[in-house]
Amino acid sequence: MASRKTSSQFLTLIIFVSLFCECIMSLEATLIHYANASNCNVGRCTDMERTALLKFRSGLIDPSGRLSSWVGEDCCNNWMGVSCSNRTGSVVKLDLRGLAYCGPEYGSEAAAPPHNRACLGGELNPSLLGLNDLNYLDLSLNDFQ
Repeated sequence: MASRKTSSQFLTLIIFVSLFCECIMSLEATLIHYANASNCNVGRCTDMERTALLKFRSGLIDPSGRLSSWVGEDCCNNWMGVSCSNRTGSVVKLDLRGLAYCGPEYGSEAAAPPHNRACLGGELNPSLLGLNDLNYLDLSLNDFQ
């Protein structure tokens, strides 16, 4: 009788472990699916954001070639000055701070050379308004007229 009870408990344990393993594998597959689905844009801005950034760049004068990295589709990881959310992949930061002071000399009316090699210049295109998740923008120390 004890042997039969032990066999029954053993069989119940095997069934339980089998069902548990199936549940774990199903849960793992579900988590992987949702992780991949939620991260599908991480590392890549949207076409709309990329277009807005390129339109913004088209109005700029960039004598030092600082924005020459703005090519290809991966604007989050490869474009200088552009940072994206790790969660959504949307552009959240644009840091194009100038590398040197580009305005008039302190205490004088004389203007600095029009497009100092370290500075961005040109026209500021309002296309950045299309970056809905942008929460940091630094264009200081440049030569925008």
